[in-house]
Amino acid sequence: MRKRIQTIKPMQTLGVLSLMLCVLSMAFLFFEQQGGGQITFGISLALMFGSLTQSLVEIQMSSKVLDFQLRDVKYQEN
Repeated sequence: MRKRIQTIKPMQTLGVLSLMLCVLSMAFLFFEQQGGGQITFGISLALMFGSLTQSLVEIQMSSKVLDFQLRDVKYQEN
């Protein structure tokens, strides 16, 4: 459980930072700063990729934990 929490925190942080940079990118583009918009959007995409990767790792961990718990419940029923 503790390991999952340690995985979820960076995942959420990367996701929030990604969205914040996406908003900043739109602001750059609104003020006709094409270069700044492209750079911040590129960084935003990289952060979102990192967040999704962390999410995939957490999903795998959750699946293993649930499988273990279900086996334990089945063992206790017998």
